[in-house]
Amino acid sequence: MSITEIKFYKVIEIPANICDNEDIKTKDEKTKGNSGEDRICYDMITDRKGGKWFRGNLHTHTTRSDGRLDPADAAELYRSAGYDFLALTDHWVLSEGDRAGDMLLLPGCEYNSPTGDTRKGVVHIVGAGMKTDPGIARGADMQTAVDAINNAGGIAIYAHPAWSLNSPDQIKPFSGLSGVEIYNSTCGLPSNTRPYSGMIIDLLARDGYILPVMAADDTHSYNGDETKSFIMVNAAELTAESIMGAIRGGKMYASQGPELYLALEGDTITARTSPVEHIFFFSDTCGGAVNTKSGMTGATYKIRASDHFVRAEAVDTEGRYAWSQIIKIRNPNI
Repeated sequence: MSITEIKFYKVIEIPANICDNEDIKTKDEKTKGNSGEDRICYDMITDRKGGKWFRGNLHTHTTRSDGRLDPADAAELYRSAGYDFLALTDHWVLSEGDRAGDMLLLPGCEYNSPTGDTRKGVVHIVGAGMKTDPGIARGADMQTAVDAINNAGGIAIYAHPAWSLNSPDQIKPFSGLSGVEIYNSTCGLPSNTRPYSGMIIDLLARDGYILPVMAADDTHSYNGDETKSFIMVNAAELTAESIMGAIRGGKMYASQGPELYLALEGDTITARTSPVEHIFFFSDTCGGAVNTKSGMTGATYKIRASDHFVRAEAVDTEGRYAWSQIIKIRNPNI
C-alpha cells in the first residue's frame, strides 16, 4: 500500500496520478479490436509525460455463482466496452488468468464472512491477481482470507462497506488490505441503495487508517450495474505483473468517466480533470471545499492547519464521478 504524505506541508512522495489534462486522449476515439470491429477506446490513455493509464474492473460475477451472464459473455461485454483488464470474482469460485482478445483477465474470487447479521459484521473480501489458489475454506475468518490472498500473490480489497453497514471499528483491525471500494455499482439503483462508502473511508482516514480507494461494478444482474465504475491504473504495460504492481503502489484513481489527477506544491493541492461541473475536496476539517463551474478542468485546495488527510472528487455533466487517492498530511504542530 502506498500513501502520499506531506510533512510540514512539504511533499515526501509525489503521487503517481499527475498529468496535465490537455494531452489526454479524446474519449470518443475508436480503434479496431482483434476481431476487426469498432471498439470504444476510452480505456488506456497517455499523459503528457508518457505515462500509460489502463482501465479495469476487479469485481465481477457470472453464472459460476450468482451472476446473470456466463464468463465468456461477461468478458466480451467488458472487452467491447473498452476495458483493458477484468477480474471475474465469483463467490468462492476462483477464476483463472487469461486473455479475452486484447483484454487481460486477472484471477479473482470473492470471499465473505459466514454471518449475515450486520451487528456481528458482514465482511466481503475480493481477491484479485492470485498466482495460486489461496485455499480459503468457507467459514474462514476474513483476516485469514486476506492473509491467504496475499500469500498467494494477490491483492485483498475490502468490498462495499456501506452496503454491509460496516463501521470503522469493524474495518480497522484488518491488516494487509490493498484497497477499499468507495463506490460499488450494484449496491446502487436499481437493485440497492448504498453504493457510496465515502463517509466510512473518511472516518477511517481521520483516525489514521488510510487505504487506497477503488471503484468497481460488482456486476450481477447486468441491468445497469455493468461497465459503470472502474479504476484507472498507471502501469508500464498491460501485463498481470505490471498492473498488479501498479495497484499495490497506489498508482490509480477511481472513476465512472472523468479523469482526475492530483499535483502537490507547497501547501497547495491542485486537481486537474477532464471537463467537469464540480470538483470537491474532502478532509477531516469541518467544512469542505466545493468548486462549481461548467466545463472546468481544475481547482486548487490550500491545506488547512487542522487537516490530517485530503482527497478529491469530480463530477461531470452526466453525473459521473471520479475519486482520487487520499493524501496523508502529517503536521507535528497539530
